[in-house]
Amino acid sequence: MFEAFAASGRKFQRGEQRPAAINGDLALTSTRLADGSITSEVARRQADGTWLWVIDRYSVVW
Repeated sequence: MFEAFAASGRKFQRGEQRPAAINGDLALTSTRLADGSITSEVARRQADGTWLWVIDRYSVVW
C-alpha cells in the first residue's frame, strides 16, 4: 500500500497551522488547508516529555 502511494507522486500543500490548545498532558492541534478543509489531531505528552498522536483526523467537515 505504501509503495503504491509513494509511486503515485501525490503532492500535499502546506496549510496554516493553528496554535495548539494544551490542557495538562493533552494537546489539540489543527491546520486549515488551502482548499478550506481543516485537520485536527490530539496528542498526549509521554513520561519522557515527547508527544504521541492519539487521534489524527485528516479532514473535519463543517
